[in-house]
Amino acid sequence: MFGVVTSDDYQPVAWMGRYPIHTPTLLVIGHVACMVFACFLLAFGAGGVLDLLMFDSAQVVSGGRIWQLATYAFVHPPSAL
Repeated sequence: MFGVVTSDDYQPVAWMGRYPIHTPTLLVIGHVACMVFACFLLAFGAGGVLDLLMFDSAQVVSGGRIWQLATYAFVHPPSAL
């Protein structure tokens, strides 16, 4: 478009050496790390920890587990792994 200045929206959030690190890359790394962590929890019989992190609206409202609002995006039910 005419008169539009280029935006800085596509700038990397960090650099690793000379390689740029963008936000989607960090999100993918976070999801993969959480899936590997969940697999280890299930393998060692500590799958109950996942119940504390998975989102359940009743637990958030009545149980006060507000951290589930932040952790639900990274923790998936074991059947999805």
